[in-house]
Amino acid sequence: GQEVSESEFQTFVDSVITPRFPNGLTIFDASGQFQDSTGIIIEESSKVISFIFEDTLDNETSINQIIEAYLQQFSQESVLTIVDEDIRVRFVESEPVPEPSSVTGALLFSTLIVACRFKKKGL
Repeated sequence: GQEVSESEFQTFVDSVITPRFPNGLTIFDASGQFQDSTGIIIEESSKVISFIFEDTLDNETSINQIIEAYLQQFSQESVLTIVDEDIRVRFVESEPVPEPSSVTGALLFSTLIVACRFKKKGL
């Protein structure tokens, strides 16, 4: 694939990611590096998207759909998925927070998409 422009990336966020996770996400810039299928090390600008969401089959399906859409739309080579069951998250609010299963995760997008899912059951 080729470098994804800021406007292309924002359109992807608006049309593919936000409809699946409308409750919110955080996006920040990163510097990435990967070895492509020919063995060349590629350094490039990347995007990291961080989510906190309930650990459900629907949400896992949504993450997989986002990854697949990114691969297809931007002709990318591969995806890395990381699962970590030891993540702890908590929102501090004026009222006690319910204790549902939750997942916090990050998707790292660049010319090569890298997706990371961090799972934790319970807060």
